[in-house]
Amino acid sequence: MIGKWIEFSIRNPLVVIMISLALAGWGIYAAYDTPIDAIPDLGENQVIVFADWPGRSPREIEDQVTYPLSRKLQGLAGVRTLRSSSEFNFSMITVIFEDKINFYFARQRVLERLAENSDKLPAGVTPYLAPDATSLGQIYWYTVEPTPGTTIDSSRLWGINKFLIAPQINSAPGVAEVASVGGMPMEYQIDVNPENLRAYGISLGELFDSVSRSNQPAGGGVIQKNNAEYIVRGIGWIRGKEDIENTIIKEVEGTPIYVKTIATVQIGTRFRRGVFEKNGSEVVGGVVLMRYGENPLAVTSRVKEKIRLLLPSLPAGVRIVPAYDRTRLIEGAIHTLAEVMWHEMVIAAIAIILILGHIRSVFVICITLPLSVLFSFSMMWALRNLGIIDIQANIMSLAGITISIGVLVDQAIVMVENASHHLKEKFGNNRVSGDNTELIIKACVSVGRPIFFSILIMLLSFIPVFLLSGREGKLFHPLAYTKTFALIGTALFSVTLVPALIPLLIRGRLRSEQENFIVRSFISIYKPFLSWFMPRINLVMWMFAALLILAAGIFPLQALVGLGASETAWQNMFLAVLAIVTSITVMSTMGGMNQIFSLVTLIALGVCAHSFPKIGVAFMPALDEGTTLDMPVTVPRASVTQVIDDLKARDALVRGFPEVESVVGKAGRADTPTDPSPLDMVETFINFRPKEFWPRRVLKYNDGIRQATTILSSLEKAGYVSKKVTADDRSNMLVESTQKAIERFDEVQRELATRRFVEMEASLAALCAKEFTSKAINHFSNGSEWIGTPLLSDIKLAELEARLTKGFGLAMARHVSIGEIEKELRLFADMLASEKLITDPATAMKTAPNFIEVISEKITGKNTTLADRITSQLLKTQNQFWHKEVQLLDQELFYHGTSAFIWLAIEELFTYSR
Repeated sequence: MIGKWIEFSIRNPLVVIMISLALAGWGIYAAYDTPIDAIPDLGENQVIVFADWPGRSPREIEDQVTYPLSRKLQGLAGVRTLRSSSEFNFSMITVIFEDKINFYFARQRVLERLAENSDKLPAGVTPYLAPDATSLGQIYWYTVEPTPGTTIDSSRLWGINKFLIAPQINSAPGVAEVASVGGMPMEYQIDVNPENLRAYGISLGELFDSVSRSNQPAGGGVIQKNNAEYIVRGIGWIRGKEDIENTIIKEVEGTPIYVKTIATVQIGTRFRRGVFEKNGSEVVGGVVLMRYGENPLAVTSRVKEKIRLLLPSLPAGVRIVPAYDRTRLIEGAIHTLAEVMWHEMVIAAIAIILILGHIRSVFVICITLPLSVLFSFSMMWALRNLGIIDIQANIMSLAGITISIGVLVDQAIVMVENASHHLKEKFGNNRVSGDNTELIIKACVSVGRPIFFSILIMLLSFIPVFLLSGREGKLFHPLAYTKTFALIGTALFSVTLVPALIPLLIRGRLRSEQENFIVRSFISIYKPFLSWFMPRINLVMWMFAALLILAAGIFPLQALVGLGASETAWQNMFLAVLAIVTSITVMSTMGGMNQIFSLVTLIALGVCAHSFPKIGVAFMPALDEGTTLDMPVTVPRASVTQVIDDLKARDALVRGFPEVESVVGKAGRADTPTDPSPLDMVETFINFRPKEFWPRRVLKYNDGIRQATTILSSLEKAGYVSKKVTADDRSNMLVESTQKAIERFDEVQRELATRRFVEMEASLAALCAKEFTSKAINHFSNGSEWIGTPLLSDIKLAELEARLTKGFGLAMARHVSIGEIEKELRLFADMLASEKLITDPATAMKTAPNFIEVISEKITGKNTTLADRITSQLLKTQNQFWHKEVQLLDQELFYHGTSAFIWLAIEELFTYSR
């Protein structure tokens, strides 16, 4: 069958090429449509059931809500385990299903069970499901804060976020929920006077019912008037505290008793169970949860677009700033792997060129690399859309493709090399010409079956990986799947496309192996070694055994059987490897003396290898996303005020490091069923600056001790420090003095760098304002809507730049936002229109795209706006500014640090010597 495939491909190359191009097109589409994330979703297949019961204690909620619901939900098919938590005000039950159970099928079963048992719960308790998001669904955090130099009440920011921003972001496709965090939720509060209640004979229930009834509209049907129909309705919504005060509770002998008669109504802060803080100030924010199975990059892009469209409609002085964005991690991880993958392709192509020396043969071989990768993406896309298995593009799945690069070209190399060998035998040193179809068919068929089945044998080696379950399976299954798909793709292309291209491209003069200098040199070096080792079987076996034992000494063998970092497990595994390898080697060695020598030397090597430093063991690879999550736990039952003070103090301490760009802290829970955090649980996002902008301020201990030794010797020669001390005392003095001097040195350098960064930020704010004004004026003055003959005066420009620097410029220095730039451009255009310098602001903001922008618009489908251009320019300006200023700061830190450490070391040495 394989021979027929090869023959058909060689005789019908056009058909095979067209099919391959179609598969390549499908693969390109699949690569763009496949969800991309940094790591596989290792979360459990869970459904969260949440029930609110305000004002109730955990014991009441456990007995009357959590326990009854847990018993009913345990009997669902496919449930692996069930976890529950009863907290003040709410109950949370996490139902964990087997991984094979469909996520939405599990949610449907839970909903059915809740509907059956909802009437058995206390009145007013209605359990509901948490949003259809996974445990890794938090893809974006944002803060709602006033622009620099503006003060806005926290309660107003909370209202803006709760009723304007969060609903708009929640409408973005792929968003499961936007949970509000922090702020001062406001409410109407009725403070009842018990004496008045007793005097008028009114119960709290009557008061509650009367206020509830007063906040309801009433329908009145319709009336007809002048041949028209009018709807009659009674508007009963409460619009202010006066409406509550004037609510009638009941009548006593014809006299109405109002709420204000027995109570005081005021607007106050609701009971808070969460705090949100940024850089020492309380802010309001939100957490964007991604829906199950969505593309994180695509959803984050939609969220950012929603925010961009939303910013112009926000009240003056309000801005939205990202607090955490997973895009940086995803793009960084994927970019690194993609870059490595392309580098491997280029290296493979160069190696083939050097070995074969035939350019067109290299094309035949290397074309299988991208096609196999695209075939892998096609299979991932097909299986996901057919609902068979959801494989996303992440570091593990792309790693499967990356580690397959070397294998993917082997089959094509064998096919091309065999065909070239047959053609070389026929034509010798002459050029390949004429119709060689039959010869090539014979050459390709002879190696076709071994090539195809060699790949199938390699695929069998992945069966143990597919048998993994739990977190290990979720982590390594994508790698195994993508490598399997890539190998299947290369197997298909090796017996179809490669034979089809050989008659078309392998032409001209072919070189033999002996004509290639690299091959000839390698053979001349390798052949003597091989000739020397072949008769010495005992030595070869001993060397191989010694290599295995030495490798076992540094390799974490226990990790192969899933025992993690257990030292006892490693020792047992090492002894087992040593015993097996030594036994097999000794039994296979010929000669009694040789056996004794092998036994003694291998055991001696084992004793040495046992003390070797081991390779570390980690379940997950280290990923640098530029953000660290710090989760300390404060004092149990701490009050909101105490938690806020602790959070601000801790964040201020972290913010004192110049490498830190911003610190965002959360205590308590967000307004979402997926977050059960108590008030004493703290989550702090520490966002770092890019590493190229980190100041070089650290003094290593070895350099410090060397410098301190020189200083001490100089002090001893000058007689300031006595030499009459023992060597141990002198060593202790050096160590302790150096450690204390380095601590003080780090504090001095840190304070200097932090102070300079604040100054840089102020300078960058003025630069951003000037750059924005310059670009905007240049655009408007060159547009068709410009009607002002003179440009703005220098005084007017200076005033405008000064105004922008205080708010907009400082905001852009901290975070460039295209939405805020677009909003400021509209205000700028309106200002020019009021100055009679332009006619229509909307028309004046339109841009004529250049050639590159036209191409970009065709590919992405998005038009390039003036805000896009200015955003790109500001980002470029920022990058250049920080590179220049950080270099100057490094020089200042070097010159300042040199003298600073000398004086600090002298002080510590003098202090210790006393």
